[in-house]
Amino acid sequence: MKEIDNTEVKVTYIFHGRVKSPEDFRRKKEELLQQDPSTWGDNIYNYEKSWDEFFKDEVKWYKIEVDPKTHKLVNNIFDSLCMTDDRLGVSLDEMVTEYKEKKLPKSEVNTIDEIRKNLVEEPRVILIANSWGKLSVFDGWHRAIAFAADNRSIPAYVGIGKDFTALKIK
Repeated sequence: MKEIDNTEVKVTYIFHGRVKSPEDFRRKKEELLQQDPSTWGDNIYNYEKSWDEFFKDEVKWYKIEVDPKTHKLVNNIFDSLCMTDDRLGVSLDEMVTEYKEKKLPKSEVNTIDEIRKNLVEEPRVILIANSWGKLSVFDGWHRAIAFAADNRSIPAYVGIGKDFTALKIK
């Protein structure tokens, strides 16, 4: 585990879900890193007040490989998971089971299937938490499920902040 500044996490968040391939992500990431960070705000899809909250200075960010067998991942943020409503409190294990049993919406299964064809480190999943006890996926549920379904560690950035208010705990 390595503590990092939040720049690469911000860049990953800006492009998560908006790239066609890992190569497309790397290209867009390099282009953005050549710009002035003060202009990045125009690129950000902002969940409520979460952008400012998750990237303020008192949040400590780490680059880590998350073992889904030893780390508890649960949907504690907002009220949706994989584009389905009322999923607050659902664990990664439950989502992997639903995926394998094809109980997720077909579009979600297709997205995860596509990711599984080319599992690469970037873009990393972004996790947040108030402590190391229970991690929540802020961005990248499809990728987290894809890695866990293949019994692989999940490449992630973990942000630990003691006072997240947008983090709903269940």
